[in-house]
Amino acid sequence: MISGGSKLAYWLSNFAIDAIFHAIPSMFAVYLIGYYEIDAPQIWWAFAMFTVANPLFIYAISLVFDNDAKASVLIRVSYFAIGGVAPLVQRVLYVIDNPRVWDWADYLKRYYVFCPIFNLNDAYINISNRKIIALVKKQDPDHF
Repeated sequence: MISGGSKLAYWLSNFAIDAIFHAIPSMFAVYLIGYYEIDAPQIWWAFAMFTVANPLFIYAISLVFDNDAKASVLIRVSYFAIGGVAPLVQRVLYVIDNPRVWDWADYLKRYYVFCPIFNLNDAYINISNRKIIALVKKQDPDHF
């Protein structure tokens, strides 16, 4: 820590830098979604929330570890599993026409929802598939 600086100033400056580093790829992703004309309105909200929540989540998870290398490896593997695989598994479970399977999908989602990368990917999938979801639920896609 810098001598003479407060802990609050230290952590706020770290958070600001981390949020900026998260904002750069988030803005690029939102730009590419618009450039390729992917129908995902308001997706920038999900990326904005991810930019704020993810550094805080990483700070909290890193407190559990005594070694930076262990924390880095586990966070990367869990982000792949929870952020990449879990939302897809969630969709597959919802496609199966069995209410007990849907209950399991909802049950598992209760645990995934604490990870910002899951929420970002789940939001993108929900927004991009909103017309299909509305059709299945027999609702107006613009209302959903």
